[in-house]
Amino acid sequence: LEAAGAARAARVAWTAGAARAAGAAEAAGAARVAGAARVAEAAGADYDFDFYVQIFEYLEHERGNENDRKVAAIWEQFLLAREAGLGYLADDYETDGICYLVPAPQVTINVRDQFHSDRESAIWWKDGLRCYFLHGVYFPEDLWTRVVSGTMPFADILKIEDIDQRTQAMRYGDVGAFLTHVHARKLDEQMKLKPDGSTVPYMLYEIPTGDTSPFTETAYYVVYDDPSTTRRYMSGVTKCATVAEALAWKFQTTPEEWCALRPLVTES
Repeated sequence: LEAAGAARAARVAWTAGAARAAGAAEAAGAARVAGAARVAEAAGADYDFDFYVQIFEYLEHERGNENDRKVAAIWEQFLLAREAGLGYLADDYETDGICYLVPAPQVTINVRDQFHSDRESAIWWKDGLRCYFLHGVYFPEDLWTRVVSGTMPFADILKIEDIDQRTQAMRYGDVGAFLTHVHARKLDEQMKLKPDGSTVPYMLYEIPTGDTSPFTETAYYVVYDDPSTTRRYMSGVTKCATVAEALAWKFQTTPEEWCALRPLVTES
């Protein structure tokens, strides 16, 4: 490992890993973002490489032999790289035997380990490169800015061509405006009481197909307020007649058990 070549190695890693990470993406911009995401993952530590080094060079041999000393030397270099603010990527070490050193970016992820942030870029390097993601879905900066502002009209959200981007953008639009825009029909409503006596509404809507709808078949959504923040959410469910049935399906319980849950007590 040659720490002096870190900057060059980062550029090499970018181009070498981009094609694999981008998959079938043809656009140069898509490959660049996919490569950046792959490098950002590696900058945390290429866990596959660590794993195989340990398994094949250490665990399969008697302790104290040349393989152990080899592993110790490799891990020492990894430690030096981390102390220098670098991550590492052994993208195809079985073939080319190269370990790329990459500058470690700041990375923000969600609970599912997906690149995500609606406050700042999910990946950014000190040299200024930034990549924007919502729940693992890449967004160009200008579109990301419009989406997370919460003021993007639903008519514009529904015009987003990329279905993954459109799905994420719908989370940040005004739920009431969306329901009006798609001519949704309320099927059921139920209220629950929080410990302070205030109510939490839960509503079930049927959303038809049509020129204003993003769906090719009738869809069903529950709309509810977060009991702690009062922020309104909507979540797709299977075809149901009541709120209790819909949320029981969503949380894999029974309607009776869901009805018995209390907001902020036994229901988060």
